[in-house]
Amino acid sequence: YELLLRGTDKLNYTSIHDFFDSAYRDGSLVLLDHLLREKAVKKFLTIENNFLKRMFYNLDNRIFTMPNYKSGKTDEILEKHGLDKSRFTFEISERHELSSNFNIESLAKYYKYRNYKIAIDDFGTGFSGLQLLYHTNADIIKLDRFFIADIERKPKKRIFVSNIIKLAHILGIKVIAEGIETKAEYYTCLN
Repeated sequence: YELLLRGTDKLNYTSIHDFFDSAYRDGSLVLLDHLLREKAVKKFLTIENNFLKRMFYNLDNRIFTMPNYKSGKTDEILEKHGLDKSRFTFEISERHELSSNFNIESLAKYYKYRNYKIAIDDFGTGFSGLQLLYHTNADIIKLDRFFIADIERKPKKRIFVSNIIKLAHILGIKVIAEGIETKAEYYTCLN
């Protein structure tokens, strides 16, 4: 389950990205992230048979560059609510370019050392896809819907997806195709 925030339009934001960009600009992104992380864990625990499921949480990589960021909050939230780390996966997006003074490799090693799983979200659509894959040693790649839509009719998409999957499997990484909406897309991805 990927837990997502919706309804920011009611707060007069044009998009979810605008909402997070605003929090980043005013310095409240870390606090917002912690509040949303806890809310997401609580919501996940209400899902029937959640002990059989995995939670995916989108992480805005800009929080690590903020002066009020400190590690350990996720451990605290999971312990408080009794959710095992093995069922919690951080999704790192390619949406925001990583600054040159930010070491994603160290961050990924830290989370892996703490027994968290890491997924790369929206793979193939952002600033640094292959670099992010190289530096994070991700457990999962989530292929963006762009590559899945009409894949059965677009040979170029099949070539890209096929090669991304081959590379991922060589590296021991699982692959998730996001947004499969038709049987044709499903069977093409399965093949």
